[in-house]
Amino acid sequence: ITALASMVMMALVVLVPLCYQLVAGMSAKDAGLRMIAMTLGNVLGSFAAGQAVTHTGRYRVLPLIGSTTAVTMCLVIAWVGLGQSLLQDTLVTFVLGLGFGCQFSPSTVTIQNAVDPRDGGVAVAAMMFFRLMGGAFGVALLSALLLGHLPAAGTTDPAQAAVAFRMVFLAAAGLAGLCLLAAIRLEEIPLRGR
Repeated sequence: ITALASMVMMALVVLVPLCYQLVAGMSAKDAGLRMIAMTLGNVLGSFAAGQAVTHTGRYRVLPLIGSTTAVTMCLVIAWVGLGQSLLQDTLVTFVLGLGFGCQFSPSTVTIQNAVDPRDGGVAVAAMMFFRLMGGAFGVALLSALLLGHLPAAGTTDPAQAAVAFRMVFLAAAGLAGLCLLAAIRLEEIPLRGR
């Protein structure tokens, strides 16, 4: 779950600003400013997920919510695109960030709870390894997909770039869908006492 979620999140953190620049013709500064919504959503989603686990003692539902949200928002972006409206971009990327936040925070608790306390460090290190590798593979995979569908160098046709980015967001939705399938199979082990 954490590797697949990281594949989608890290790839979109890299490629969404590029989409703003190539499709909507925004400057790098404006594209970067529009990323604040996704970052804020990620932080708030992670905080809310942590509070939910603390108050309820349950964690399985959060990756389900996060994965479903990521699939939905990637499909919405593939359908309507980015760069048409500040409000639309802010709302869609904020909700996407919330979905990512719901996936990452509970994964640490899930892993620490599933292993013997003496193996907690090794388990979390393995999780971080898969998270980082997933992010690297996600950026490489979706960037290669983008480059394969972009028009030839020297041409700047936003319509063709929009088609290429649509493929990227559909692929991201597919990866998030695989994450959802993995989250469905996640077993909920009652949390240990404090």
